[in-house]
Amino acid sequence: NMKTVFTFDIGNSHPHVGIFHDENLHKVIPFESFQKEYSLTETVDCSIMSQVGELPRIIKQYHSPPPEIRQLRSGDYLVDMPIHYAPTLGPDRLVQSYYLFHQIKEEETIIALIDAGTFTTIDVISSKGFMGGLIFPGPNTLLESYRRGHHLPQLKDEHLSSPEKISLLPQTTDDAILVATQLMLSGMIHQTFQHLLADQGI
Repeated sequence: NMKTVFTFDIGNSHPHVGIFHDENLHKVIPFESFQKEYSLTETVDCSIMSQVGELPRIIKQYHSPPPEIRQLRSGDYLVDMPIHYAPTLGPDRLVQSYYLFHQIKEEETIIALIDAGTFTTIDVISSKGFMGGLIFPGPNTLLESYRRGHHLPQLKDEHLSSPEKISLLPQTTDDAILVATQLMLSGMIHQTFQHLLADQGI
């Protein structure tokens, strides 16, 4: 008798659902596709939710909403992982950190977890648990800040990975925005690593 588990990742931009069969990941699909293929009223063994964005209406109508990851946190622990962070720690950061915490085999191992979405988070996980982290604007969030300029172009993050070579001294407005955004992102990450490594005595 196969065990089925649904995991709901309700982020700020692109909600997804993971479907597990007998503890093995079967597939990950967008929430819109999940609504078409599955019924929330069908019998499942377990479902759990990581929610940082707005809850989809269909889940609000669900007679028994899935429990959130944060509900599994007890004080300074998520199950067996120590957490050195306030209760405001987002469930997306919690669940990713918990997975990495259990991958660490050596006492001296330190992992920097970078999650670049609507916001870019950089968190530190060690054998001592979740140690803390930083939250930055994500690529699109940075680019959207240019909306305050009346005549500036509205660019998206796909332009940041454009294969065309962009001059380090831009001579078009598009390139000026893209290079500035790339420098902000790379600078944030570089300075964060220096700061975090120094804080951990490395």
